[in-house]
Amino acid sequence: MTEKKEYLVQVTVVEGRNLKNLGSKGTSDPYVKITCGNLDPQVTVQKEKTSIAIWNQSFTFKQLMMNDYELETWELFFEVYDRNTFLADSVVGASSIAVSYTHLRAHETPEHLVCRLLLEKKKKKKK
Repeated sequence: MTEKKEYLVQVTVVEGRNLKNLGSKGTSDPYVKITCGNLDPQVTVQKEKTSIAIWNQSFTFKQLMMNDYELETWELFFEVYDRNTFLADSVVGASSIAVSYTHLRAHETPEHLVCRLLLEKKKKKKK
């Protein structure tokens, strides 16, 4: 087994567009849960009654210990939820990006890499 190294991963959740309308009034109360490796998940603030949410929130995952194999296989998971008052929160959408992608491209920005993942409804194909 290879030696584990400590990594720091910084992520900015910018926005969600065309989010599924799961609420009774055709909107959602979305928030994003971000999971990185074996660290505790982090969560954005909840936006109310919208299908376009702008968060612009940054998160730092510190002391992420990975060996070379884990660096290549672990992913950052993004799950968008719709907050429900009386029932369990509903999943609106999900996406992921390889942790190695953020590590390999971190040189592209002077401070940290901003990951932009758009979670949108699939557009219907015209027949």
